[in-house]
Amino acid sequence: MAAVLLLATLFVMPLAAGWMAAELPETTQAHAVRMTRMISPIAGMMVLIAVLSCRLMARERHTNTLLEGLPGLAICIAVLSSAASVQGDDVIVGLLVGTTAQLGLLMLIIGNKAEPLGLKIGLSAETWRIVFQAAGVLVLGQLLMSLIAPIEHFFAARIGEGAVANLGYANRLLTLINGLGAVAISRAILPVLSSIHADDAAHAKQVTLRWTSIMVVLGLVTTVIAWVLAPFAVAILFERGAFAQEDSAIVTSAFRWGAVQFPFYFGGMVVVQLLIATARLRAITLIAFGSIVVKLFGTYWLSGLLGVSGITLATGTMYLFSGMCLLIAAQKITRPRYGSHARKT
Repeated sequence: MAAVLLLATLFVMPLAAGWMAAELPETTQAHAVRMTRMISPIAGMMVLIAVLSCRLMARERHTNTLLEGLPGLAICIAVLSSAASVQGDDVIVGLLVGTTAQLGLLMLIIGNKAEPLGLKIGLSAETWRIVFQAAGVLVLGQLLMSLIAPIEHFFAARIGEGAVANLGYANRLLTLINGLGAVAISRAILPVLSSIHADDAAHAKQVTLRWTSIMVVLGLVTTVIAWVLAPFAVAILFERGAFAQEDSAIVTSAFRWGAVQFPFYFGGMVVVQLLIATARLRAITLIAFGSIVVKLFGTYWLSGLLGVSGITLATGTMYLFSGMCLLIAAQKITRPRYGSHARKT
């Protein structure tokens, strides 16, 4: 799989990059194609990293979470070094070095303790049916959730000049905080809930509700802190050049209204791990579809009232809706969806 993705990236992605940059100058097109070829090894390495990381998570070891910072650290070193170029090659080199280091350390950590995989080429195993079914549902769910950004940009563009950029600045801060919470929650809780539910479904739901309550409280604290520190964070991070105080005020307001999503997002992340552990993938997809509908109508209404801030507030209402639906779905869980397979995973 890693080799297939590497070859596909090496030969197909340069063509795609050239097509997407068709309206740009020829030098820019050539630069995009060249950088795409340089970055192609990442595709193969990411597959291997995902497999090794999952094996560590199955053992309830979370070292891989720290190792995920290596590519970013390598990029920072490459960019800040005296030899950094102005053409973006330093970013690519840093990414390649960091990703290679991440893969190498994962292989070193697993080492000789890795269980024999017993690989056999074929599609006759019963597990493939489960994999294909789960993959299809998850792809559909991810496709639905990927519609959030186009919806936001569409309504932001209707607000006026600069609205899309201001929304982007606010979303960067919101995504940073959500990303930190998502990594911590999913990596720590998923293997634990999988193990508990295999033995006692009622206990798994109790643990889920307990941790959901804790994460909601943590989300509320994060919201309060974010609300207070928003003006300072926006000014320090973005206020320079063409980004003036007026822009800071708009981004601060959008970030503050968007911060109401943290309790619902953090709490929902815990519940969704239980649904994943018990293979309730269809429920997750249906909730994703409902969330997109709520986001669409919420953005339409709130953007007219609050502008850019209404768009980020609509995300909070979406996570409130999805969190409530996830709790309802979790209450209906009584046993693993795939019987003995759920226990093995």
